[in-house]
Amino acid sequence: MKDVYNLLADAFLAYYREHPKCDYREIKTFVLEYDESLEAQEKERVALFEKKMTAITPNLIQALQTLGDNAVLTSLTAALAPLALHEQQGIAASLDKVFKGSVLEPVLNNMQSRKAAAGSK
Repeated sequence: MKDVYNLLADAFLAYYREHPKCDYREIKTFVLEYDESLEAQEKERVALFEKKMTAITPNLIQALQTLGDNAVLTSLTAALAPLALHEQQGIAASLDKVFKGSVLEPVLNNMQSRKAAAGSK
């Protein structure tokens, strides 16, 4: 709100410099018109924000989450591949073994359930 008052004060000073002999009515009219223009600009910003927010759909969120999960899984797979080779077991078994009980276990389970669901189609 303070920024709005600063903008209004700056605009008033600019107007007064251009019109040094203006009277109270002119100043009041200018302030009211300037305030209305600020309100209109704010309504435009709110409408634009609302429009942008409608673009965020559950499908977009799911797609972004899937991309993130895939990136994490790719990094983990690359890091754990030597362990899987050493233990002579699959990478999925190594991932399950290493991350069982950690915060990444749900991510791995989610990835596996999505692959299973995609494979059943």
